[in-house]
Amino acid sequence: MFSLRIYFGFLCGCWTLLASAQQPFDLDTTFRCQFNDWYVNSIMPLEDGTLLLSGKMRYPEVMSFSFRSTIIVDPNGGRIDSFPWFNSAGGGKLTRWGDKIYAGTSQTVRRLLGNGLIDTGFIQMNSDPLFGSLQGGDYHVYPDGSILMTGAHNLFDTARGFVGLYNLIWFTNTGRLDTTKIHRKGSGVVYEIEPLANGQFLCYTTGDFYEGQGVGHVFRVFADGSLDTTMHTNINWGETYSFLPLPDGRFYAAGIFSFTNGPQDIRRLMRFLPNGDIDTTFNNNIDFDRGEIPGSIYGATVSPIQPWVHGSLLVMGTYQFVSEQPRRGICVIDSTGQVLDVFDGCGVGTYIYQGTTYGSVRGMLADQDGMAYIWGTYHGYNDGTTNDTLQRFVTRLYGPNFPTLVTEPVVEKERPFKVYPNPASGLVTFTYDLKEQPKEDAFVVVKDAVGRQIVALPMKNSQGQLVMDTRELAKGLYTVRYTQGGRNLQLDRLIVE
Repeated sequence: MFSLRIYFGFLCGCWTLLASAQQPFDLDTTFRCQFNDWYVNSIMPLEDGTLLLSGKMRYPEVMSFSFRSTIIVDPNGGRIDSFPWFNSAGGGKLTRWGDKIYAGTSQTVRRLLGNGLIDTGFIQMNSDPLFGSLQGGDYHVYPDGSILMTGAHNLFDTARGFVGLYNLIWFTNTGRLDTTKIHRKGSGVVYEIEPLANGQFLCYTTGDFYEGQGVGHVFRVFADGSLDTTMHTNINWGETYSFLPLPDGRFYAAGIFSFTNGPQDIRRLMRFLPNGDIDTTFNNNIDFDRGEIPGSIYGATVSPIQPWVHGSLLVMGTYQFVSEQPRRGICVIDSTGQVLDVFDGCGVGTYIYQGTTYGSVRGMLADQDGMAYIWGTYHGYNDGTTNDTLQRFVTRLYGPNFPTLVTEPVVEKERPFKVYPNPASGLVTFTYDLKEQPKEDAFVVVKDAVGRQIVALPMKNSQGQLVMDTRELAKGLYTVRYTQGGRNLQLDRLIVE
């Protein structure tokens, strides 16, 4: 699909370690992508340290007017010319499946090998005589590699009676239409799906009917695609770009939508009860403002969203103000719908392509090395201290602290900096070994889960120990950074019990 859905998100920024503002991310200026057009929709870190990028991208000096849907950049963001554009596919969402990667295209889904090249074991869906693609949507990958794909596509399964336009369509892990499933259809296009823990899916559609029954534009289906009639929303207009389910059955919906038959009383972030009613314990009228970014007559756009700490959520979108406070594309909203102090005034820069001004971020993820990546459609990144105008479409940040990040235990390597005991409930000791007498300011910096600086302890000698009392701190997770001359030397986690 080619609409506002491609250009949403705006992104985050942060102060340096010794600043007093409450930002948990610091810009890594050693990473810079070298292409200037047009956008990145999704990224995937590969095992060799490179990054697979999916979107619409061009290196003018080597690609003239041609765009690639996938490219690979080296660990510093540099161009890798050996990656062949003719054996690649993508442009949309990337999803890992074992050592393979699924990639959404404008209409269907392809499967890639771990090096980003096309996996020929998964056919082009349009080569199946029972299927013909039309309007692409979203997709979900099951553990066995089979696919649920949405949109509005033609089926020609005359033997089983599935002929015409369908919205929820199942495929095997070879890319062929799954003839054991009951495919589902409605009156519009299903663009978004979000899996739930019980096997159901939240869906967004442009239509008013699904399987012959009236639905709001957001509805819920069972695992087999049949309609769950116990939920009904009254959303009648707009687009929903992202869902965030909660364990108790409530869910957030983000995008640009209203409960009228047109763009009146537009909402951008709402929380719903399990039955589809509006959750009135949340501020469902948060004011998001595009600021200096021109464009849509409907104003700011919100998406994606993901969980943050203490029931709050991280919200990205095309906006520069939230409740009249400068956030420039990323903010943290608490569980009541109030904007918090995190990410105050930082973010990405705008740029003009073919007469249109863009300034958005499509997503954010953490890797296994304690770094985070954000990506989207922008030039420049300002973390509050460093304004790197050479950032392009993908930016690497130090020190993410995502509550949802799960890492497997690893064998402890010899590290020049250590913290013990950990977990701690009293005094905690930081040991350090800088190898030589520091010629620049060096600190042990401790921050809480939302980026507030707790203490900055100076490392005055080449080796030593520093002690901090944790008894007055709230229980929870803290980040510990060892820095010298403003550079991050090592990142640790400290748990206070």
